[in-house]
Amino acid sequence: MKKILVLAISVLLLIMLAVPASAAGTVSATVSSAAVYRGDTFTVTVSVADAGSCKKGGIQVELGQSFELIGAEWLVKTPDIDYFVVELGEGGFGYENNTALSGKLVKLTFKVKSNAAFGSDSITIKIRLDGTDLSAKTVKTTITCNHKYGAWASAGTDKHSRKCSVCGTVDTKAHTYDNPCDVDCNDCGATRVTEHAFVEEWTCNENGHWHVCSHCGAESTLEEHVPGAPAGEYTDQVCTVCQEILVPALGHQHSYDNTYKTDSTFHWTKCLGCGEETEKVAHVYENDCDEICDVCEHQRGVVHKTSEKWHCDDGKHWKTCADCGLRLEENAHVWDGGTVTLEPTGTSNGKMLYRCGLCQTTKTEEIPALQLGEALPWWLWMLIGAACGATIVLVIQLIVGLSKSSHKGKYSG
Repeated sequence: MKKILVLAISVLLLIMLAVPASAAGTVSATVSSAAVYRGDTFTVTVSVADAGSCKKGGIQVELGQSFELIGAEWLVKTPDIDYFVVELGEGGFGYENNTALSGKLVKLTFKVKSNAAFGSDSITIKIRLDGTDLSAKTVKTTITCNHKYGAWASAGTDKHSRKCSVCGTVDTKAHTYDNPCDVDCNDCGATRVTEHAFVEEWTCNENGHWHVCSHCGAESTLEEHVPGAPAGEYTDQVCTVCQEILVPALGHQHSYDNTYKTDSTFHWTKCLGCGEETEKVAHVYENDCDEICDVCEHQRGVVHKTSEKWHCDDGKHWKTCADCGLRLEENAHVWDGGTVTLEPTGTSNGKMLYRCGLCQTTKTEEIPALQLGEALPWWLWMLIGAACGATIVLVIQLIVGLSKSSHKGKYSG
């Protein structure tokens, strides 16, 4: 039924568009893939050049055994009528008026059959313009196997192989190793016997020395160092085998003088061997009034800060340094003549206050109590004297009177 319908459309196109004309031009085709696998799809774009103008055109596609046509798309400038029967591989287009053709004509889509034979196959494309056939264009593509290989297996001392389960193709290549010392093939696991290529130079550290393989970096057995002569001031101690430095040169060992060199600010010492001086270090004092450096015993001059206040005890007075507390201006007290602060009496002692003229400290001494004569006032003594004189006169008069009375007047006064 489809064939009849296509044939009817074709006849109709020829009747509608048929006019006497001649056509020329060349056909070219571009394949999207030169090599394909079973089940793949690919396209072929057909173009014409130098075709001039025409009213109608047609295409016929002849397939090889490996392909089937599954689609077509006209790429010409919008035709008045067109068709394409994929099952027949035929199609056509037409214009009411002559139309220039140039460039892409049609794009065809093909599929590779699932049972296509491996190898090259072709597609032939025939173009007719206004009843004139252009040169047929044949394109080729290759059907290749999308191999499904098994595992690699050793195929001798120098190679291994594997086989495709689809097409039976055998793939062979040489064994591969990481380096010349590797004993296992990276692909198939085949083993071989190798020997390390140790370099002559020694590699060493503080524990010993060894050789290294130039291919894989493997290390030979570690060997202990063999010490040479002991290190000196300017010579290293080295291993006699690998020349590794075991003990660096000691360098010059300074022997410093026990006596310090000094100036007003610093002290330092000097090496007895080379004369090199140590770094100058500032003197060390306990405080601003300390005169002797605690390290080098350098003596300096010190000006004490004399306090204003006097300090004193019973016999002396002094001032102190505000920084170190040292006694300054120490001397015995200078007492004044004293001041009686409590007069003595016949029954109690008095008190005398003395003051130092420099530090103003004071002391108090007792004044002994007055004797009896010292205790009575002068006027009292005068009264007593007068009373005593009168008493004596009376006594004398009494005695004289008594004497006269005894002698009954024998004696005259």
